[in-house]
Amino acid sequence: MRWFDVELRSVTGERPGFLQALAQTALFYITVGATCSLILLFVLFNRRRRTLHDVLAGTVMVRTFPV
Repeated sequence: MRWFDVELRSVTGERPGFLQALAQTALFYITVGATCSLILLFVLFNRRRRTLHDVLAGTVMVRTFPV
């Protein structure tokens, strides 16, 4: 993520706390594992282009240096 200048933030723009980061990571592995990565297609139908585990955990990926 550092290579692409991407950071995980809460929807309020702050760095996520330990529990929020843990929830996001756990939800990622659960949703991707349960659906064999098909859940990542959720991004194509979401207006804000967020994955399901980001929506459920209340997080968003942001670029630190926008292009």
